[in-house]
Amino acid sequence: PVRRLVKSFRRGFGDSDHLPKYSLDIISEYVSSFIDSYVPKPKAIIGASAGTFLAVQLARTNHYDTSTAVILIGTILNRGKLKNIKEIYSKVLKVTSSSRLVYKTAELIIKHPYSAYFLEKYVHAYEFNKEVIDLYNMPGRKKANGKSIIQLGASVMGYLMDEKLRTINKNTLLIFG
Repeated sequence: PVRRLVKSFRRGFGDSDHLPKYSLDIISEYVSSFIDSYVPKPKAIIGASAGTFLAVQLARTNHYDTSTAVILIGTILNRGKLKNIKEIYSKVLKVTSSSRLVYKTAELIIKHPYSAYFLEKYVHAYEFNKEVIDLYNMPGRKKANGKSIIQLGASVMGYLMDEKLRTINKNTLLIFG
C-alpha cells in the first residue's frame, strides 16, 4: 500500500511564519489545524527529538482515532540527573523568555557552525560529518528565530514526558538512538 508522509516546519523555524508568542499549546493547535485540513485521518503521528513533545501533546489533546499510532524518535525522558538539569534550565528559560537580547544571543549561537557541530557530535550522537552538516543542517539554522527557540524551550522543559506517555491510549513506538 502507498502511504503519504507529510512534514511541516514548526512555526518560527525554517521558512515558516513567525508568531507573537510560542508555546507547546500554541504550536499544538497550529499543527492540529494543519492535520485536520490536510491529513484528516492520520495513521500515525511521528515526533523526533523535540518533536516528541508535540506528538505526545497532539495524541493527548486531540480527537484522533485510537488506531492512530504515536511514533517517538529520540524521546527525552525525565530521569535522574537529566530531570534536575531540566528543572534548572526551565527556570532560566522562563526568566529570560521575553528578552530580546536573549533571543538575539540564541540566534547567534544556533546560527554559528560550531554550535551545530557540537550538537551533532556530542548531543545527537550519530556519526559526525562536517560536510553533511554544512550542506543540510546549516541552511535551516541560518533561518532560526531566537524567540521561538527560547519560548518553546521554556514550554517543553516542564513537560513530564514519562507522565504524559502514561495518559495516552494509543499504540506507541519509542525509538531510541
